[in-house]
Amino acid sequence: MSNYESDFESISTDTEYNNYNSDRDSDYDFDDDTALDILYNTEEVSHTNFNIILCELYNEHIHGPPNNVDMNTNYLVLHRYKNFNSSVINADSRYYNKEYREIINTLIESGKPHPIIKNYFNIIVRPNYIKPEIAKCIYLETEECICVLKTIWLRLIQRTWKKIYNTKNDVIKKRCLIISLIYRENTGRWPSNCIKMPTLKGMLYYLSK
Repeated sequence: MSNYESDFESISTDTEYNNYNSDRDSDYDFDDDTALDILYNTEEVSHTNFNIILCELYNEHIHGPPNNVDMNTNYLVLHRYKNFNSSVINADSRYYNKEYREIINTLIESGKPHPIIKNYFNIIVRPNYIKPEIAKCIYLETEECICVLKTIWLRLIQRTWKKIYNTKNDVIKKRCLIISLIYRENTGRWPSNCIKMPTLKGMLYYLSK
């Protein structure tokens, strides 16, 4: 196993974590105990269905031949976190992204593409390739921990809420116009261009279509 592969093993003991932590930048404002407190151990059971994690796409050229034929289509979990500590998680993210920057050229020069993902190299060269995600973790019988990403739902909610918020502000501005106030005073209702005030109820209904 290469040095790179060993870096991606689960951190389950103080010794392993100290070796890992020594490679990180020295200016992160937390100590080893802080990081260990929020990290799940390899076999530790989570009390929630979803976890904050760091993960990477499985690549047999990095991680070795898969024990499970489906591994090449899955995300491999690097760390699971008990709570969101931005200092620790961001430090871990930077560490792994730095590792990827150092091996990208080696992977490209090897001429060995990912067996499944055609745009794999375009994905791993992104500066934020390894980033915090919300996911459901699954332990396989072959002991690998993979995950199903759920962060997309949070992003959809955020994106939809921003649209509703902007629309709501636009309606409020139109209702504040003198012409709108006069119309309401005469008719008892708002003009058609600001009659409906958007709400959060049913905001994700469009996803079911």
